[in-house]
Amino acid sequence: KIAGYDFYNEKKKLISPNIRKAFYSNKDRSEITLSFEDGQQMVYPNDTIVPKIGGGFMNSSLKDFFYINGEWQKVTSGRAEANRIVLKLKKNASADDTLFKYLPSIYPYSGGSYILQEAPWIYIGPFLKNTDGMRAFVFHNYKIAAFQEFQAISLRNTLNDTRKVTLQWNAVAGAENYVLERISAKDSADIQLVVKLAGNSTIYSDTTVNFNTEYLYRIKAVNELIESPFSVLKLKTVADLNAPKIKVEVNYFNTATVSFTSPPSFVASYFILERKQGNDGYRQISKIHSPILNYTDSTLQANTVYTYRLKAYNIITQSTFAQAEIRTPTLLEKPDLLLTVLYFNALKINWKAVTNATMYSLERKINKEDFKSIKTFDAKTLEWTDVNLSDNTTYAYRLKAIGVKTESPVIITEAKTPALLTRPELTSTVLFYNSLKINWKLVPGAISYKLERKSGNEEYRQIAMPDIKSTELIDKDLVENTTYSYRLKVLGDKTESLETVISVQTPAILNTPELIAEIITHDNIKLKWKSVANATKYLLERQVQGEIAFQKVLESENLMEYLDANLKGNTAYAYRLKALSSISESGFRKINLKTLAILSNQSEENLVFKVFPNPTNEQLTISFAEPISGDLSFVNLIGKTIFEQQITKQKSVQIGISTLIKGIYLVVIRIDQALYSQKVIVD
Repeated sequence: KIAGYDFYNEKKKLISPNIRKAFYSNKDRSEITLSFEDGQQMVYPNDTIVPKIGGGFMNSSLKDFFYINGEWQKVTSGRAEANRIVLKLKKNASADDTLFKYLPSIYPYSGGSYILQEAPWIYIGPFLKNTDGMRAFVFHNYKIAAFQEFQAISLRNTLNDTRKVTLQWNAVAGAENYVLERISAKDSADIQLVVKLAGNSTIYSDTTVNFNTEYLYRIKAVNELIESPFSVLKLKTVADLNAPKIKVEVNYFNTATVSFTSPPSFVASYFILERKQGNDGYRQISKIHSPILNYTDSTLQANTVYTYRLKAYNIITQSTFAQAEIRTPTLLEKPDLLLTVLYFNALKINWKAVTNATMYSLERKINKEDFKSIKTFDAKTLEWTDVNLSDNTTYAYRLKAIGVKTESPVIITEAKTPALLTRPELTSTVLFYNSLKINWKLVPGAISYKLERKSGNEEYRQIAMPDIKSTELIDKDLVENTTYSYRLKVLGDKTESLETVISVQTPAILNTPELIAEIITHDNIKLKWKSVANATKYLLERQVQGEIAFQKVLESENLMEYLDANLKGNTAYAYRLKALSSISESGFRKINLKTLAILSNQSEENLVFKVFPNPTNEQLTISFAEPISGDLSFVNLIGKTIFEQQITKQKSVQIGISTLIKGIYLVVIRIDQALYSQKVIVD
């Protein structure tokens, strides 16, 4: 038996089972699993009647001849599972029960009986075997591995067709390998496939299956000491299908219609149609999706034998090929064909008339693609312009003349469209709230540029056609706080560039500043204003009574007030202020006021009050011609009030000035609506 495979052409090699693992297969150690080589199909024997030495017969049970730590009759039953023998113990084993033996070492002594007459002459069974009848090797004091709990493994089928089964399972923690077996559903002893897979595997495709066949798949997780229970899956592969019916009819010398039907008892998702010319090989000409059941082939040559073959497909299977053959007859004279480049996206095709032609058929291919029919023409048409082409692309055209059930050989001519020019780089700069500067870089090959603009929902309109030396345009008179879109195209010789589009928003006008004016003296006016968001400086202008124009009096980045001194008394002044930034400005805020009248001469004013000593640096005395009531202020030349107090029926007032900075100051007396002042020098 064993030599039959190697020497007598037996189909199967017979091997005696050999122990590979022994382990407790539950937590309470009431069950031991013996694992033999993967692919073995073990058989647990029934009890056997054997003769005794002293005559008669006795019942021999294999369960009695398994030994745990040298003691027999520990097992109550056994069963075979694939390549395993599972033994139920009479009582739970202890943690010290770690050695296992199969069959006695010496016979007739079998571990407990001293009565020779109760034993057979020799041990004649029963034995552990595989389904081929080969006995298992005896083993002595084999180490029993402790129980380890494996996560359950689940096997499922994810793809099943006539030629492949794809299986998946969950990853099992602690698994070093997975063992997958395929068994014939008709014969459990027929193990057809044993695959040992890596511990990180969770999918396997079996491509050795037969169609329309039932199989059992089982998988287990294993490591060096233990194995998981098997997960078993039963499935049946799909049957291969009959070929569809196909019919081909010749319409013209370059055209045939292929019609077909699905195979019996089969719903096709799509069909693959192939064609061969003469003795050439087949090539696919179409993939046809249901429910379409016909195809028109318009790329044939005259006087040629064509063979078509068709195969039907759905998601799980396919049919065999069906085929049919036709022959096409003679051609007209070949036409002449001329191509002219009109633009990067347009070619003009011209041809000469062909005798007996009733129409012309034009096909085109792009670069290395197959030819495709694009248009047919009547006999009087001898030119056509092909538009919407791609730039920098080679187009080949083939033309044939068609008559009454005839046609010409094709003529092929090709041309390459010009490349598009480089798309221009377009940038923008905000000059002011109403003006933008648009810049671009020069593009090689340019003849001119086309610049367009739009805002909001408007359409683009052309605003300039710069020459090839221009690289910028200043766009003026724009609306503030408005988004403008600009697009630029480069024009060349029979080509152009793609358009570049940018959008830019003009700044908003700054808020008009608030302006406050205060008359300090008859010849001084103090002006104040509040800060405006985004303003970087302020412009203050003044218009004197009788003048037409305003004159600039101040342009400052950080001042928020200004004292306008040495003005004319009793004179109307107009002031206007606006906020400025680098890219915007506000409107003017205007204010009108009139300086106070002064007395006719200095001596008259001095009759109201005098100051002394002047200059001084310690104390200043203010003396009135008569007791007066009013307001007294001590003001510097920028309009800041240093000191103020109210006076009531007083004839003199003293002010300490020792802490003041050297300079010129004003003493201002307000009596009712009258205002009087004198200069004081602090030295």
